[in-house]
Amino acid sequence: MGIRSASVPGDWSQLLEILPLMACITDVAFNVLAYNSAYSELFPRKQVPHNTPHWMLFNDEARQKVLIDWEDQWAPFLVGGLRMTLALNKKNHTLAAMGELCQADPFLNRIYENDITRYATPMAKRMPVRHSVRGTGRITALISELQDSPGVRLHMWLFHPEGHPSPENAPLDAVGDRDPAGFFPAP
Repeated sequence: MGIRSASVPGDWSQLLEILPLMACITDVAFNVLAYNSAYSELFPRKQVPHNTPHWMLFNDEARQKVLIDWEDQWAPFLVGGLRMTLALNKKNHTLAAMGELCQADPFLNRIYENDITRYATPMAKRMPVRHSVRGTGRITALISELQDSPGVRLHMWLFHPEGHPSPENAPLDAVGDRDPAGFFPAP
């Protein structure tokens, strides 16, 4: 397990340690604050980048070896996610610098300049990877914001090996104003 920030509470560090899934904790700019050993296995030489989306967008090894179909699947997804996060956090210098790097890259700039909603797809979509230990497959990222730390997120990534059937993914439905447990009388 790797801890890069003293601000990661012990309970969260303990959770990372016992999770068998690839998992990390990031700040609002996707800087990796802590990660588990399963997460490090995704990366060549188990070297976890300080900012995973930065590595995915700008590192040649990520583009050419790890992230399968980078141009058609990963790049649009990552750029769209960066633009949405930047729109919500306009004063974040790390996100702004990544946006500038996207605009300076001829390929990424074409995506960056397009409508943001065109590329905003849920990460529930399985993305193709060459995992350094587990081989070729797809990952699904499940991301949640920590209740007591706004902007800090727990990322858990499921790996689906190539050739192994896995259950279909459908978005969770919000309960809304329904009362499925039947605690309250019907209106």
